[in-house]
Amino acid sequence: EAIRTFALYYKKPADIVMCLDNSGSMQNNGGADGLRDALTKITDPSWLAGNQLYPSEYDSVSIYLFGTKVYQPFQMTGNDSSNMMKFRDSVINNMQNMGSTALYDCAAIALEAAITNQNPAHNAVVVLMTDGQRTAGWYRDQFVEYYRQTGTAIPIISIAFGDDASRELGYDDFGRYVNGL
Repeated sequence: EAIRTFALYYKKPADIVMCLDNSGSMQNNGGADGLRDALTKITDPSWLAGNQLYPSEYDSVSIYLFGTKVYQPFQMTGNDSSNMMKFRDSVINNMQNMGSTALYDCAAIALEAAITNQNPAHNAVVVLMTDGQRTAGWYRDQFVEYYRQTGTAIPIISIAFGDDASRELGYDDFGRYVNGL
């Protein structure tokens, strides 16, 4: 109960901006199943509580689905379980094969949204969930240079899914360039 009280009343609220890869490669290598499972968990209050994660009424999540292009975000604020389920269902119902993988285009849009909407009383983070196989749009080095030019300290965390998960994102120290993991 003490951890729950701390999480709900004393921790800084979180503003999370996520990029979910919805490209053909994710559909073909099992990555989309991993994304759906992760999305189901992070919108399940029981799973969150079981992992000592207690979203507050001030937390926000924005999700951009991307393939060849980046689509308008799905957004949710708060910790109401029925809103969390509607949010999850809306995202999952819009997941489909969307062509190539414009990974760093989405990362740039998500970072810009995080910077623009940054509240100093909140913790902001950008999360990339992908098989990591960029096939369209910006290259990694272009994005890293853009990140540096923004002057932000917002961390970018990358999570690789699927049988063909690439080393491009996390395993060769991408995180050290973007204040992430």
